[in-house]
Amino acid sequence: MERQMETDQFSQNDTLLSSALNEKMQYLNDLNDSVKNGDDLQIYQLMDPNRYANELATEETEKSQTDHFVSRAV
Repeated sequence: MERQMETDQFSQNDTLLSSALNEKMQYLNDLNDSVKNGDDLQIYQLMDPNRYANELATEETEKSQTDHFVSRAV
């Protein structure tokens, strides 16, 4: 039983890590595309999404967005 719980925990950790890495890679790809295209507004939104939402976004923009510069436990 204990062995099964260990395996489940490792599987959950692998899933969380994989998800976090995929999210970071997508963020970096979006940032890279924005730099290539010279899209300053998109770069600003990616670099500081909460400040962007407070200062520049319309009501349609999601208020709380992931800030990739804030470290969080995975």
